[in-house]
Amino acid sequence: MTTNLLGDRFLGMRMPTWQKLGLVAPPDSDMTANEAFETAGLNFKYHSLPVGVTLPSGEFVQTERDLAVYREPTAADPSWRSLGIVSKGYTYLQNHELASGIDAIAEQTGWKFDSAGAIGEGGTVFVCLKTGKHSIHGDEVDSYFLVTDGKAANRALSISVMTLRLVCVNGLKIAEKDSVLSITVPHSVGVDNEYRFWLDMISSLEKAQEEAFTDLRRMGDTRISDAEAQNIFLSAFPEPAQNQRVKLSKAIPDMKIAEGKKADAATALSAAVQAYEYNMAQSVKWREASTELYERFNQGKEQGGSMSGAALVKLKGTAYAALQAVTEICDWGGTNRDSVAGATLFGGRAAQKSRAWTAALQLADRV
Repeated sequence: MTTNLLGDRFLGMRMPTWQKLGLVAPPDSDMTANEAFETAGLNFKYHSLPVGVTLPSGEFVQTERDLAVYREPTAADPSWRSLGIVSKGYTYLQNHELASGIDAIAEQTGWKFDSAGAIGEGGTVFVCLKTGKHSIHGDEVDSYFLVTDGKAANRALSISVMTLRLVCVNGLKIAEKDSVLSITVPHSVGVDNEYRFWLDMISSLEKAQEEAFTDLRRMGDTRISDAEAQNIFLSAFPEPAQNQRVKLSKAIPDMKIAEGKKADAATALSAAVQAYEYNMAQSVKWREASTELYERFNQGKEQGGSMSGAALVKLKGTAYAALQAVTEICDWGGTNRDSVAGATLFGGRAAQKSRAWTAALQLADRV
């Protein structure tokens, strides 16, 4: 997933995976989300505008069921930016409404504002509260309450919980499909009421968060075999699917192509096979890198070196250690750290970590 920051639209109080995306505030700040949005220039607005078509006659006709979502110009980007076409009835919250909801939570719980930002020309906005610190058998973990809102078509407002290891400063978004910690609010009529409803359910979210850390501790209690560790890595980085062209090329490698079509067809088939083989090699490489980190952990060579020897002994060879190897690779793998940052929260790398979480938890559940 390629991400780009909307100017310097980020404000953070720590050194997370996505630290390079923008501004960093002092750790002792009592800044509110509304103040942060104002400081970081996130209080731009979105507009749903009519769209239409130009007929062959030259006449412009407005469509009846579609709207275009635009982000208004900002000081850093003085152009209107299209975020896509949506159907009528598609609604969303303005950023200041998101921030006000976050501040209400902070006042109710005592949680502190942590960070906020925007990516994709303002198409996605996120804001975090720091909710507390936990220990997984000596491995210190911070937890965060995360709200993300994608304004474009086929996106939604999401409320979830994320953990951050203090040793390597890696983020791990809780597996969405297996946890009540992730709530999706569609952009339909009443999105504002639905958002307020879930923000009022903080006690339930706090309980669910504690359950997530209970699951992490169970992973830390679960010794696994090398084969089971590899299963976690394969779940995170599976073999790529073969599309129809790849399947055809592999099934009939010497197939005959009609005269006049040979060059184009051969080129298309070759490109499909090359793309498949490249993705396969990438998956293998990431599994191998995860294995290497897992083995280093088990040898007492945890990256960062701040964990106690007792914690390393307790956690080595566990489902938790394998999960953290995947997290480390997802958050820090590759060379373009700026592009990695958004993907660790919203894109393919978040999905990789989520799959690893599910696989590790399944191993803990068998005990």
